[in-house]
Amino acid sequence: AVAQIHDQVEKQRRADEKIAKALLEFRTVNKIDNMMSEREILQQSIQKTTADVLDLRSKVTAAAEWEKVLQAAQETPEDFGALPTDVPRSSEIGQAYTKLQTTKMEMTSLLAKFTKNHPEVRAKEKELETVKQQFVDAVSRALATAHGNLAAYRNQLAVFEKNSERLRAESAAIEQKIVAADAGLKQLEQEKKVSSELYLGLLTKENEARIAAEQNNEIVRVGRPAFVPKTPVLPNP
Repeated sequence: AVAQIHDQVEKQRRADEKIAKALLEFRTVNKIDNMMSEREILQQSIQKTTADVLDLRSKVTAAAEWEKVLQAAQETPEDFGALPTDVPRSSEIGQAYTKLQTTKMEMTSLLAKFTKNHPEVRAKEKELETVKQQFVDAVSRALATAHGNLAAYRNQLAVFEKNSERLRAESAAIEQKIVAADAGLKQLEQEKKVSSELYLGLLTKENEARIAAEQNNEIVRVGRPAFVPKTPVLPNP
């Protein structure tokens, strides 16, 4: 009985080793660990690219708004108001606008004293035109800068969006490979688990059978060799 169980144990041990080898080869051939590492790297890249895309979209929106504000200021300087500090050349435009407003007030003051044909009024009027043109020129330079910034942001955004799409496609493809490989891996792992449990069960059964056999042998164990008595056993002399 012990020999029969031992044969079963050896047979199951070989089967268990075969499944373990197949499991290792499956991991090696399918490169599951490498694919998981690659997926993690791709996910990190996607997160960073997504953040860059959102940042650039915000910059594009802001640059487009700057263009509108600067175009309005160029067309109607009289309606110009304060610019946000992040608008290109906002400091330069602010100084030109302050000078324009000051010249306008000086012109109004002179008109209160003199007629339009007065030499001082005419001189101030020319100065006002010059200052107004300086303001328009400052706005034009800022607008050109805004145009350049907007174009650059849009180009960068297109690159990042394309890169984001590529990364997402690669991530989806590798995810499909991992899912397919994982299904095969789980099947082999389940087979290995069943095989190992069966092997351990048979091994335990063999040990129990060996112990029982040794206990049975002790019942018939020969204490000393038998011999033919040469004298009567009883009665003793």
